Amino acid sequence: MTEIQDLFDKKLAEAQEEYGVELHTKDRKWTTLWKFIHGFLRLVSGGKLDTFYDGYITTVGNKIFFYAGWERHRVSPIDYVILCHELKHVEQFDKYTTGLMALLYLLFPLPIGLAYFRYLFERDAYLESYRASLEVNLVPNVSHYIDALTGSAYLWAWPFRKYVRRWFYENCPV
Repeated sequence: MTEIQDLFDKKLAEAQEEYGVELHTKDRKWTTLWKFIHGFLRLVSGGKLDTFYDGYITTVGNKIFFYAGWERHRVSPIDYVILCHELKHVEQFDKYTTGLMALLYLLFPLPIGLAYFRYLFERDAYLESYRASLEVNLVPNVSHYIDALTGSAYLWAWPFRKYVRRWFYENCPV
């Protein structure tokens, strides 16, 4: 095994112990639901969000769903960073409960354009991405975090780019 595989497996084992975390791929569990969500997101984003099924990782409760085709025995440093990001969401689900988390994440104050709670939850998860990147000697992609939160990746969760950029540059020393 590689060092990154060991790090990934250790982090996952700790999360399984604490939260009962399960890893799945979107092509192995709830496939029909993921394809429906993919089509819906593509529609409401005007075609801009077209890789949800085969390019996005999604967490629901203690279940982390990697994109279709992902293989756990072939992890990279990026997979470790993603795992850390998604484990932050597992913690959030544990803290707020699945129902409240889903309600806040998906609907408040608006489902598209001004989704302040989605912004907050993802911002905290990207802070974990930042830390995990440094841990595995990757350069954190703060510009990607800003683009994601202000663009179609999260349905323009918080479109105030200047505000989002300032927060990240104050909290993620580059």
